Amino acid sequence: MKRIIHMLSACCVLSNLSSAANAVGITDDDIFIGVKTTHKYHSSRLALLLQTWLTEASSHTYVFTDADDAELRQRLGSKLIVSGCGKTHGRADLCCKTGEVLKEFIRTLRSHASPETQFLCIVDDDTYVNVPALVAMLTALPNEDGRPLYIGKRSVVKVRVPPMAALKYPQHATTEYQFGTGGAGICLNAAAAQKLNSFLATNYSSSLREFCSMCGAPDDMSLGVALGVFLGIPLTESQNLHSHLESLQAISNPDQEATVSYVSGDHYVNTLNTRFLKKVLPVAKDPTRLLSLHCSRHPTLAWCDSMV
Repeated sequence: MKRIIHMLSACCVLSNLSSAANAVGITDDDIFIGVKTTHKYHSSRLALLLQTWLTEASSHTYVFTDADDAELRQRLGSKLIVSGCGKTHGRADLCCKTGEVLKEFIRTLRSHASPETQFLCIVDDDTYVNVPALVAMLTALPNEDGRPLYIGKRSVVKVRVPPMAALKYPQHATTEYQFGTGGAGICLNAAAAQKLNSFLATNYSSSLREFCSMCGAPDDMSLGVALGVFLGIPLTESQNLHSHLESLQAISNPDQEATVSYVSGDHYVNTLNTRFLKKVLPVAKDPTRLLSLHCSRHPTLAWCDSMV
């Protein structure tokens, strides 16, 4: 696999992947991926992931949900984690699940021979992860000095600390920060995850949900506040992470990106441009275009031909 050496500038932007890697190599076994879902989407969004990228993910990929499921349990075994969080799309339940992913990652670090090499990546159930591209993206980061890294796709240029947090911490009332949008996936190296876990344990009873409540903001914004404002870990932006908040039609090399998503509803909109896909399935069978993306990456899969 080709990897890149790319020095991060002061603005912390990681460029698109294009060439070879630095000396600190990682593999997919060094990445803990937490997929957040809800029982409502087990047979739709999660089923799509199980048909595609989850088949090539490492043994360190876990699905965090809010209700047990006999069929999923049979397929995923201990990789299915029932979080104990609620089933709503509200701030408290989303923050709860993200917090459970962090706690599980910290638990795995305690038994790992080389915890300093590990990464945590948190994605939603409507996100396609290109595991080799994710490995290449993380390998390109200057991780050898052990400094904390917070990687994501910048949501907005800069925002001020949420009003509720500013009330509790007036010294940060005018502080601006950047955060990675959760829809594109967010990654932390072990150093950043451990600092975040210690901060929450010391100040918020180890509860990201409690911190989100204090901020009055969703999980991705609250992570940005905790990491960027309180812990001094700036966002390192990657151009290889993509959410439905951007124009997915403009991605010219979708099979080389680390993550992509889609917007669903009665009509699927803002999906990948099929002009840039090597194998295109009928839209009736592939409204999200993630099946076409997976078949473009793996054209010899038997089910790809059967769906054309």
